[in-house]
Amino acid sequence: MEKEVYVCGIKQENLGKFVKVFVELFDKSGKKSEFYTSLMSKYNAEKYISNILKLTGESSWFKVFFGLNPLQFEAVMDSEQNEIVALANEKATLYKNEVVLTEKAKTVPQEDIVMNR
Repeated sequence: MEKEVYVCGIKQENLGKFVKVFVELFDKSGKKSEFYTSLMSKYNAEKYISNILKLTGESSWFKVFFGLNPLQFEAVMDSEQNEIVALANEKATLYKNEVVLTEKAKTVPQEDIVMNR
């Protein structure tokens, strides 16, 4: 998979009392992959998904997935280059259990982003 990836879907998988969020990705060559979070409460999973949408500046996932500017990230791989461990762009880094804003994320008010720790 190439370093530059684009989000093409978000889904949740319920695992008993916990939820895992899957961010579906594709690269310019058309190869698909996914990035998934650690187990979290349903509330934290919904907040995680909401935080990603707020970073896009769009009001709906439809606009993100089918708009002119797809949500782009750089895939951060593990040391063996087998698994995506984070997604990063100029606004934020998506880790397995939290969304962390970067210094350049001045377009998104900090009070609109709730960190999942």
